[in-house]
Amino acid sequence: MGVRNLFFLSILIGFVAANLIGGATRPIDRELTVQVREWSELGGEDDDPVVFSPVFKGDELYSGFSSTITVKNANEDRVVLAIDGCLVEPNKDGTINMNKEPLKSVTLEEGGSIELVSQTMDAGVNITITFE
Repeated sequence: MGVRNLFFLSILIGFVAANLIGGATRPIDRELTVQVREWSELGGEDDDPVVFSPVFKGDELYSGFSSTITVKNANEDRVVLAIDGCLVEPNKDGTINMNKEPLKSVTLEEGGSIELVSQTMDAGVNITITFE
């Protein structure tokens, strides 16, 4: 095998390996809508919704209040979000459980949505993410 053939073979192996371990970032023709509401003891304010379309692996959906939400994986049927920080789902009555383990990941099915809140007391954030 010549040097040229070895070069092309190594590129092919690298491409296949990247796709097998999830290195490909093929866009998904769906929408992720992110609505953020920051609040404090003085009141709250809604940001304009941000729509991510198409959706890419690695998209950063939110960064603030010591938390980050990124797209870990996505396909046409579901999206997996990686969460780093102090975000939890609110209790059914809207209160926040300060002792709950913060979420590390969330899977949304097509047409699904989730509300996340920061485990903070004097100021915080409510985030609603919808996958359409």
